[in-house]
Amino acid sequence: MKTIFDGYRTISAGGRVTYFAGSNTETGFRGLYDDIAEEDRMERVYIIKGGSGTGKSTLMRKIADDAERQGFGCTYYLCGSDPDSLDAVVLDNRIAVLDGTPPHAREMKYPGAASELIDVTRFWDKDVLTEKRESIRTLCTGKQQAFGTAYRYLKAAALLERETYEITRQMVDTDKISGFCRRMLTKAGKQIPPNGPKGKVQSVYTHGIGMQGMVCTDAFFLLTQNHYFIEDAYGTAGCFFDCLTEVCRDVGYDVLQARLPLNDRIAAAVIPALSLSLTVGGEYASDKTIHMTRFLKKEPLDKQKGKLRLANKCMTSLLSDSAESFGEAGKAHFALEKIYVSAMDFTAMNRYTDTVREDILKRLNV
Repeated sequence: MKTIFDGYRTISAGGRVTYFAGSNTETGFRGLYDDIAEEDRMERVYIIKGGSGTGKSTLMRKIADDAERQGFGCTYYLCGSDPDSLDAVVLDNRIAVLDGTPPHAREMKYPGAASELIDVTRFWDKDVLTEKRESIRTLCTGKQQAFGTAYRYLKAAALLERETYEITRQMVDTDKISGFCRRMLTKAGKQIPPNGPKGKVQSVYTHGIGMQGMVCTDAFFLLTQNHYFIEDAYGTAGCFFDCLTEVCRDVGYDVLQARLPLNDRIAAAVIPALSLSLTVGGEYASDKTIHMTRFLKKEPLDKQKGKLRLANKCMTSLLSDSAESFGEAGKAHFALEKIYVSAMDFTAMNRYTDTVREDILKRLNV
């Protein structure tokens, strides 16, 4: 039986720490840009403004490549709708470069003091774009309509998921899960002390539903040496992660959570101090597989099996319909990109962005 955790195609991060900068959810697009590039915390934040196809993602990749060649660590944040594009990069945990164009509009908080604008709109030919105004308007309208349809499907899927989650909470023995998690942490920790009196929780998006369907990154496998794989049963893995988070906070271990697009459910967790990750995925089954059936209560399970199967069948169908609508939005999006590419003076833009890259590298090397 398919559940909320199924249907995601893994895209390789190429050995780089890679997340999504935001996600299409049942409430619309939800971004993490303020967390990724907080000007009160970062040394410098560069905000790029420009339309589709104006080279924003390419510029960020070049900047990250420059930084990596000089030995600086980089975190990549993919576009929640188009995982082939970047929405942000963070260099050495000190400098952030991000796309500040809608739907994830971002303005400078402390202009000049902590943030700078990279304006690539100066390199497009306004006459070309004006001439194609009607095509741009039609494509933008079609894209918005397709996104609207997709969000409505996601909203319906989220209602069903919420119902199945309430049912599964009655089916699992949470005390048994909590006891298992405590034993697992004790065994993994050995002589490693917890971080403090209360563990902290941080969330990132590793899963997305967009123009390329349902996809996820393999970033969590790069962060740890030890992996546990959870074999889901009836969608109960979500309850496991909730219990694990509470136990980690209680004993003092920090947790990094991977969030799903629906209802912010947890799909994976990393405990950095123990170099330990836990991920849902039957295809990764190993000796360190946690079978959720061991935590199920037989009587409520027998009563709810039929209801769960129906709810999950409808939910996964709605997710598929949503992905199809995002695909329709993608056709309009890529058609818009072609128009903007045709209007860009990339030779002049590259001369300008070369100076930006030099400035960023100088800041990194201070």
